Amino acid sequence: MKKNRKFSSLVDMLSIQKQSLGNKIFSEFLVGKGKIEERMSYQGLYNDSLKIAIDLHTRGMKGNTIILLYPPGHEYIRAFFGCMLAGAIPVPAYPPMGAKDIDRLTGIISDCNAKLILSTSESIPMIRRWIISNTNNTNIDNIEIDCVASDTMNPHPDPDFSPSTPEGNDIAFLQYTSGSTGHPKGAIVSHGNLLANFESIQDCFLDDDMCSVDGEKPKAVIWLPPFHDMGLIGGILLPLSIGASVTLMSPLTFMKDPYVWLKAISDRKANISGGPNFSYKYCMSKITPEQKSTLDLRHWKIAFNGAEPIQAESLREFSEYFSDAGFNRNAFLPCYGLAEATLFVSGTPTGRGALSELICPNALSKNRTETATPNNANIELVSSGLPSQGTTIAIVNPATNKRVNPGHIGEIWVDSPSVCQGYWNKPQYSNKVFRALIKTSDGNYSADMKTYLRTGDLGFLKNNELFVTGRLKEVLIIAGRNHYPQDIERSFQKSSNDFRNDSGAAFTVTSSNGEQLVIVQELAKRADTSASNLAKLSLLGAGAISSAHGISAKSIILIKSSSLPKTSSGKTQRVEAKKQYDSQKLNVLYSWNTNKSHENSSSKIKIQNTINFEGDNHPILQDMLLSWLSKRLNVDSQHLDLDLTFAELGVDSIEAIELIDFLQAFIGRTIAVTELFKYPTVNALITHFSHIQKLDGINETNRGEVEA
Repeated sequence: MKKNRKFSSLVDMLSIQKQSLGNKIFSEFLVGKGKIEERMSYQGLYNDSLKIAIDLHTRGMKGNTIILLYPPGHEYIRAFFGCMLAGAIPVPAYPPMGAKDIDRLTGIISDCNAKLILSTSESIPMIRRWIISNTNNTNIDNIEIDCVASDTMNPHPDPDFSPSTPEGNDIAFLQYTSGSTGHPKGAIVSHGNLLANFESIQDCFLDDDMCSVDGEKPKAVIWLPPFHDMGLIGGILLPLSIGASVTLMSPLTFMKDPYVWLKAISDRKANISGGPNFSYKYCMSKITPEQKSTLDLRHWKIAFNGAEPIQAESLREFSEYFSDAGFNRNAFLPCYGLAEATLFVSGTPTGRGALSELICPNALSKNRTETATPNNANIELVSSGLPSQGTTIAIVNPATNKRVNPGHIGEIWVDSPSVCQGYWNKPQYSNKVFRALIKTSDGNYSADMKTYLRTGDLGFLKNNELFVTGRLKEVLIIAGRNHYPQDIERSFQKSSNDFRNDSGAAFTVTSSNGEQLVIVQELAKRADTSASNLAKLSLLGAGAISSAHGISAKSIILIKSSSLPKTSSGKTQRVEAKKQYDSQKLNVLYSWNTNKSHENSSSKIKIQNTINFEGDNHPILQDMLLSWLSKRLNVDSQHLDLDLTFAELGVDSIEAIELIDFLQAFIGRTIAVTELFKYPTVNALITHFSHIQKLDGINETNRGEVEA
């Protein structure tokens, strides 16, 4: 693709695009079933961002870090550039959806020493309550921070203000990586890092013949969270840099109805879209043949797939299912990257499609790669493509810092102009991670003294194609987000004194539905081992994980005291625990498995009519909710506490969407996703619906079957 004029920074980029593209629509934001909430031009983005910048200037925020705590939408983009125009450092963060995110947020605030949170006027009161309530329950002391709504800013013109003019090495923003809540790490992303990454992506992905329609610039449709590197950089900043148009929507909109995503691609003849592996499987499980018949996906030329392990089976199944809608399997573009390298490291050439290799699992377990034969079991690995422009990938033995021999697996090390400057306020750790040196065979450092980023990922190169095989550390990647097993184990063990501390193992297993969480946990010697009590304990533990981390366990295995594999020094051997789980060699007392396939279930609860939940009819909804939860959580309804939050009961985000669909059909009205957050317990939800039924005066209406 012909490159745009060389920009000196993102501020320069926004200014130039404003001048050259003016009132051309840069972005539109979709809500609900695809309704356009707002359109924003290049000129409008600049003007609105400038207002925010002037306000921040009057507050003396130049050079300071500012937390951006927004729901997905245009106001977040305005605030992001407003910070840059003011010379401040934006710090995107996930808006807390419950207890799981509040500890992480307070950790980020403390780590970057932020004194200001920007958000919307609707969100500010809730954010203030979160901060106040959590400062009494956190290990972080004396958090003092102001909360300001950017959508109400209307500063007077300031003749002394002029937009910041950063250079390439100046900090653009801090990208806090997902993972342990106790030790947040903010990658320092410079303007130069971003511009280099844009150029790499353009060289790899964007070709005029593949990405333009009738001579127009590329069109993208993005549902990814804008607080994450893929959603922010790939979904917002990159389109801005090339003068493209982008259609945005909230991840909750996608989760509630993935048809909205594919319909937006179809209606707009979009060229570029994508997401983690699970999103493609989710579409297959939720989009009906009737809905599929309305789609035209012929113009979708780049279907990127990254952020979590890529499954060849998922790509094949999606291609087959949507082939009659015009989807071309060669549109798949598996890629690899990480926040510490800005975003993009390697990717598949546009139009080639995914490339996979069958590898012998026995060799793989020994960190070798051997092509599988028809006579043995095999593992199919998908290539993450070729290194991007100006990028060197080395496969290194992490114990010796020497390159591994061809055909062997090692840690993926990256040298690139996109590699970030380090972690905020962590110089020693930054040196270890971002400035690693390779040793030669004789044990000396290479003469060129080239430094590399240690990714923590394992993989190998074959014909210069990168294959990612796993993680050096035991980080779990579930639905595109990283989770540390020790954090999950700790949350589980804190749910009951009947669980032995430091005697559990959290790991994932691969299934047709992606990576699934398994917990193996020792019981205390004094614990009641009756089946009824073990069922209650499993439910408590599952709820604790869901509440604290926003994920749910596929299986919980309770084992005898002192039977978990550990080292001689008492450290949990998670890999060995997983092997024993796979081979069914654990000393099991109780096994709890959920019905969490997220597929279209064949079992249904018959609902004959919608009900006005007043008086004696009030228990009807309670019984229906208990039946739904009992089936989903695979536990007797008598063990369900109606005053626990849905998260504490073990309901994950996907199931929350399914619960909304169930309730909508049951009560005969549309329910906003946010109602589950406002009324997060069974009793609170029943009381709420009883009230609105009285207000709405809904009459009984015949209904069909509703999935339980």
